[in-house]
Amino acid sequence: MKYFFIAVVLFFDCSVFAQQTSVVIKSKKSNQLFQASINNFLINNTPVNHLKVIGLIPQGKYFLTLRFENDTTVFKTSVHVVDVGFYHLYEVDEKGVQLKKIAPDFEVEEPNQLVVKFGISVIDTIIKDTVKTDSTLVDFTEYFQMPDYNGKIGCPWPMKDDDFANFKINLQSKRLEDDKLYYCKEYLSNQCLLTKQVAELLVNFDYEETKLDFAKFIYSKTFDVDNFISTLRNSFKFENSLDQLKQEFKIEEKKNQ
Repeated sequence: MKYFFIAVVLFFDCSVFAQQTSVVIKSKKSNQLFQASINNFLINNTPVNHLKVIGLIPQGKYFLTLRFENDTTVFKTSVHVVDVGFYHLYEVDEKGVQLKKIAPDFEVEEPNQLVVKFGISVIDTIIKDTVKTDSTLVDFTEYFQMPDYNGKIGCPWPMKDDDFANFKINLQSKRLEDDKLYYCKEYLSNQCLLTKQVAELLVNFDYEETKLDFAKFIYSKTFDVDNFISTLRNSFKFENSLDQLKQEFKIEEKKNQ
């Protein structure tokens, strides 16, 4: 296997924070196939030669690993993504990675291109005219080991305690409910949380509607998703809120919960 370790560094300005960018990776040779991982999250199980990763938000570092078939050579390089609203085309071969083009990012499907939406557990793939895959079928090759938990995994690596503590401090400095919700959604768009961390954040919201809005947003970015309802039950005043969550995400609550 040939390994490309690519640190994708996304610089951002607050005024364009919500805009997205994408990276296109294409092999110079049609028979040169690869697998890609971002932040230890496997993007494509089946090796391809043309990949587009969409939904990237310039809010930090994305660590990308490319693994080519049938080669033991190891390359290391870095790719800087600085333009939001654009796609960045990189070509790869046995010599390395080269930036070939930066252009406005339109939703145009190219032949034989695998398109992946990066969102931890939410992966929509399109190759040729095939049907989108079910996000519940995502298989993490590497992930956090949570003691006494053997349920479904929504994302691989929960936020570290120190980072989460700093995030909560910043959240608590917000006065308005809308500002709190906006800050959470922007900051956590590419993060992963434990259900107990989600419960700690819900305490900061005063209104049931806001809590429900945030819970719907964060569900797909939660590690121990099978604990979602049981852990958050006391965070809501009304049973109807929990019913909405169960209905929207097709959650079957265990009898012992």
